[in-house]
Amino acid sequence: MKYLPTIEIFNSKNGVMLDAILSGQLKIQVGQWVSIGNRKPSRYISNKGGVINLVHHNGNSKKTNEIFIKRAKILREI
Repeated sequence: MKYLPTIEIFNSKNGVMLDAILSGQLKIQVGQWVSIGNRKPSRYISNKGGVINLVHHNGNSKKTNEIFIKRAKILREI
């Protein structure tokens, strides 16, 4: 499955994306880049019960990627 271009999910003009993700209508794979406004893109982990689990950039790309890998591994183990 290919990754999509960065998905803007928290945009007042585009609330449809948020609803589609939360309802399961739009399936996103782990690692998909998503935008939540003017910040650097975040990486999608999962969503459940109306909560979207993302890894946000923390100022250090290497550290952010390490955190993403750890959280993706935890997701696979549950």
